[in-house]
Amino acid sequence: MSTAYKNSKRQTGSQREVPRVTVTDGVVQMSGYQRYTLTRNAVTPQSYAPKFAFIQKFIASQYASGCRSIADLGCSNGMVCFMANQIGYDRIHALDHDLDCLKVIDVAKDALNFDTVRPQQYSFGDSIEKVDVLIMGALIHWVFSCTALYGSFDKIISYLRENVGRVLLIEWVDPADAAIKAFKHIKYNPGVVKEAYTRQNFINSLRKHFKSVDKVFTVRNTRELFIAHV
Repeated sequence: MSTAYKNSKRQTGSQREVPRVTVTDGVVQMSGYQRYTLTRNAVTPQSYAPKFAFIQKFIASQYASGCRSIADLGCSNGMVCFMANQIGYDRIHALDHDLDCLKVIDVAKDALNFDTVRPQQYSFGDSIEKVDVLIMGALIHWVFSCTALYGSFDKIISYLRENVGRVLLIEWVDPADAAIKAFKHIKYNPGVVKEAYTRQNFINSLRKHFKSVDKVFTVRNTRELFIAHV
């Protein structure tokens, strides 16, 4: 397993940006990999705004259809979790291995009394509570063979399926992505790799474990969001 991080000065976390939070007069300002402003009634993205606007609409539509529990795997600074809180979800799991991220989420939830958000330190593959809606953003390139030793989409998607009650929203990160070119996530631990890291293999595994799979949003030319229904 790789223990290398982008920022050698950090003891935890896999992103270059250090998560930070400030609270002034009921307004929470988050910075780091996710940058956004949070109040009792609104979440305003300042980074990756189109992507998170889509996710917000998606989880709102799932709530309208009866979903009440949600988990964000690799939640970073917790933006999606706070969106879910304001939509009305009863049980919200903010899961990340990065203690710095969990600390800023705790500060924000305590400042605004958002008691439905549950920050928890998490490594991919840990046992978690099954939820109606499972979100997995830009994480697939990390867990394929870098920070986890799955080496196969089938094993990754099988684990996700066990924890999804209704729908999975998952992000594909292409080998041509700048992050992969820089950090070479999919080159770590080649001995565990059982299949090629390709978009088609990723989609094939989704279709094997879920009843329906659809591409729903293009984040950029190397990143796409897919919805998979149980």
